[in-house]
Amino acid sequence: MENRWERPAGRLIAVERLGYLILALREAESPGAGDVEARFAGLAAAAAGTAVPPDVPDDLDVPDPRIGTELRMLARLLREPPRREPRRRVRGGV
Repeated sequence: MENRWERPAGRLIAVERLGYLILALREAESPGAGDVEARFAGLAAAAAGTAVPPDVPDDLDVPDPRIGTELRMLARLLREPPRREPRRRVRGGV
């Protein structure tokens, strides 16, 4: 069974969730926000193909541990080559 995070749509969902968490962090002006933004920028560059995904340590200093979890998941997804969906055959028909 295919993991939902391995599909392109899963990557989009991971980025969206992470973006909302980072926006909430910025509004709270929390300590560690600069480090999170720097890692997110590195992941954005990796998604664009201009950099290698940065390492995200387990002990990243952020007030909400979900941010570190999402950063690590996105970094892992960007390191793995995308899986291609199998082509579907159409039988007969017009």
